[in-house]
Amino acid sequence: MKNNNNNFDRLTSGSLFSALAYLTGPMLISGVLQNLQSMIDLFWVGRLGEDSVAAISLSGTVLMLMFPVIMGLATGVLAIVSRSIGAGDYEKAAAATGQALLMGTLLGIIAGIIGFFYSAPLLQVLGGEADVVR
Repeated sequence: MKNNNNNFDRLTSGSLFSALAYLTGPMLISGVLQNLQSMIDLFWVGRLGEDSVAAISLSGTVLMLMFPVIMGLATGVLAIVSRSIGAGDYEKAAAATGQALLMGTLLGIIAGIIGFFYSAPLLQVLGGEADVVR
């Protein structure tokens, strides 16, 4: 694997602002695009009525409940893979990546099954009225 010193030099020399912009830029752009997508969704769903907008809001709450778990797992995997690559143990990095993909797939299937069977009661617990949950 090729070691690219240009990226390392960009972070360790020069202005701190430049290094922070380089590191945070992609995440900032991603956040802006996600919010833009939510606004576009609400624009179009808003034409369907109040119950539809309420349903979108409730589903957003469920996603926000799942987000910390997903980000926690992703951060852990990132740390393991990064340390393995840094130590030159590419087999361990590949194994951790494979296990992470398997774990993500299994968690996605489990979440899908739970959502399929228990979405209505979950949305009612979150305050959804019958018309919204339907």
